[in-house]
Amino acid sequence: MQLSSRRRRAPEKVDVEGISDEVKHMIVYEWAHYTISMDELARKYGLTWSQVYEIIKSAPTRLLWSSPKEKVR
Repeated sequence: MQLSSRRRRAPEKVDVEGISDEVKHMIVYEWAHYTISMDELARKYGLTWSQVYEIIKSAPTRLLWSSPKEKVR
């Protein structure tokens, strides 16, 4: 039995606003160029899987191809 469209839960918003652009760039670049899972990236940067997914999903394509200036840890 499905819920009516009025009763469905709205998708939860994932907060990625407090994460610096440099860290977002590193996450996207590492995910695109290395064999690293989103779980590993979440552990490495102290984030949740949902935050990493949101960063990758919403990243501009240009971040995939430009190398980050320096490693951020």
